[in-house]
Amino acid sequence: MTLDTSALTERVRAREVRRFWRRFRDVPGARQPGRGARVAVVTFGALVVPLGLLAMSVGVAQEIEEAAPDMAEQLTGMSVMMLLFLIAGAVLTWASVRMGARRRSRREFFRLARFAGLNGLDFAPGLHDGSHLEPWRERGRVGVIDAMRSRGGRPVEFGNYEIRTSQGHRAQATFGGYAATRVGTALPNIRLESRSVRRVMHEGAVARDQRLSLEGNFERAFTLTCPQGYETDALYLFTPDVAALLMDAASDFDIELIDDWVFLTSPADVVTLRAERWQNVESALRAVVAKIDQWERWRDDRVPANRLSAPGRVARPGRRLRIRPGPGLVLIAFLAALYGSLVAIAGALG
Repeated sequence: MTLDTSALTERVRAREVRRFWRRFRDVPGARQPGRGARVAVVTFGALVVPLGLLAMSVGVAQEIEEAAPDMAEQLTGMSVMMLLFLIAGAVLTWASVRMGARRRSRREFFRLARFAGLNGLDFAPGLHDGSHLEPWRERGRVGVIDAMRSRGGRPVEFGNYEIRTSQGHRAQATFGGYAATRVGTALPNIRLESRSVRRVMHEGAVARDQRLSLEGNFERAFTLTCPQGYETDALYLFTPDVAALLMDAASDFDIELIDDWVFLTSPADVVTLRAERWQNVESALRAVVAKIDQWERWRDDRVPANRLSAPGRVARPGRRLRIRPGPGLVLIAFLAALYGSLVAIAGALG
């Protein structure tokens, strides 16, 4: 696949955009229903935080001026509340910026729709259910934004995603972009995590005892993880020529083989108006697709050969990596515990 990115950079006339929008506005998702309300709620919360901090600052000044006998206890309680406001403000500001950046203008939709048309892709604007990305459904509620799908040949899909996970009363949203394609056989769950990708709010991390070391410079670009017992299979799938190709063309992406899918993911959006970003995605995807024929010849010897359903299957131990809570969930759990402790302290002192 060679992508034509001219539609992302060429001059656009307002008349063309108006004519386009009259046809496009009735496409499901084009009006971005609900997304504006979500951004508004989060933004409102982020704006309320400074007012709360201002009010608490005034209260602190008054307590100091009055110098009451219980001043120390009151100041401690107010300091606790100010810290909580700061934490909430940071989280809400990040969410507001991340969600707001995905809102599209009519001109942006025009460019993306033209780009999709030039490259034989179907464009599904706005937020849609992502349950068709079957392996991801186990990780939380998946939403796909501005997806583009190939019309023929090997199925390829580009999109931006959000995965919402929850544990008890704690919730987390992970944002990013992806390119995905299908393989003719199921593969063991192998993940290559790019060392150049910064992960802050990640939905999960692979247990360390599943890491596999490869020779050469590969580990400078990726951390390879595979289910225990599948180390030899990983070496078969990621031969030195494959590793060299991925280092050259795909080191900006995490790469995951899971079931009959291959995903390239990044915390940064994939469906964007930046031509250089699309060129990076194209190079990475081409490197992966070039090796799919080789990967499709792999078979799991652990699956009994006499079973009618054996071809194309993976034994249970190889289907999924063991995942531990990622730094995002750990941070949320820590903040929740800190919140409870500080509230208890403030109540005791008040």
